[in-house]
Amino acid sequence: MHKDRINYFADVLMGISFIIAAISGILKFWVIPWNSTMESFFGISKPLLAMLHDWSGIVMVVMVFIHLALHYQWIITETKNLFEKKQI
Repeated sequence: MHKDRINYFADVLMGISFIIAAISGILKFWVIPWNSTMESFFGISKPLLAMLHDWSGIVMVVMVFIHLALHYQWIITETKNLFEKKQI
C-alpha cells in the first residue's frame, strides 16, 4: 500500500478514535460518573462506556505512533532547520 494511503487511513482512524475517546470521556466524567446511580446513558452501560473509552484511546495511541513513523524524516528535517544557525 502506498505511504499516502496508509497516512490517510491512520489519520482517519486517529480522528475517529479521538472523537470516541473524547465523547466517552465526557460521558464518563460528567454525565454518568461511577458514583452515580444512573446505570446507562441511552442504552450504553457504564462498563461498555469504559471499554469504548479505553479501546479508542489505545487505537488513538497506535495511530499516533504510525503517524509519527510515517512523518519521521520530515520531523527530523524540520527540527534540524529550526535549530540550525542562520548564516549572515
